[in-house]
Amino acid sequence: MVHYNLPADQQNTVENFLNVQAFPTYRLIDRNGLVLDVNADPRDLKGMARMLEQMK
Repeated sequence: MVHYNLPADQQNTVENFLNVQAFPTYRLIDRNGLVLDVNADPRDLKGMARMLEQMK
């Protein structure tokens, strides 16, 4: 999990690109830099582990 503090204009650009509607919002990004359309929530470690295992 990574948190960034950006200037307001950059923050807005990132939020628009990732379709952030609320906070916290979690996104998975694959090794090729593709933003995956999955419900990622690191607070649910077992669910994340199952999802990542299925994606192999």
